[in-house]
Amino acid sequence: MSQRLRRSAPASSNARPIPGVTPAGMAPAGMALAGLALLLALVVSACSGAAGGSQAAVSIDPNAPSLIAHGLMFDKDQLDVPSGQAFELILNNDDGVPHNIAIYADEAHTQVIFRGDLESTGIHVYDVPALAPGTYYFQCDVHPQMHGIVVAGPG
Repeated sequence: MSQRLRRSAPASSNARPIPGVTPAGMAPAGMALAGLALLLALVVSACSGAAGGSQAAVSIDPNAPSLIAHGLMFDKDQLDVPSGQAFELILNNDDGVPHNIAIYADEAHTQVIFRGDLESTGIHVYDVPALAPGTYYFQCDVHPQMHGIVVAGPG
């Protein structure tokens, strides 16, 4: 006697197999179960709030320097950051278009120190490497009118 899989749905299920789609050897009830499992997975994924796949929860340092992008402008034109240590930089993109934050050694924006990825609407955390004491320049590379200075000083 061959072993059979147990059904977790009643035999009177209203699911119908789609002609030509049932894989060889799989009973229609098995297809219904597979379909229900897929549907459940899609519903759970859609309700999780993650767009485009799973994303880990983001932990944000409440003291981290931050910029809000709104109306194609940043809310600040100066960021004070600790010198000599890596830090988190928070981008709160409140616009409907992608932005990034790039940090340059020179006012002409030719010597890139750090370039964050383009990010859509939402809160994003950049891990910026340590900066030597001094003044640097930041901008959104897509919208260069969004710019300011970064002052790396004693933390």
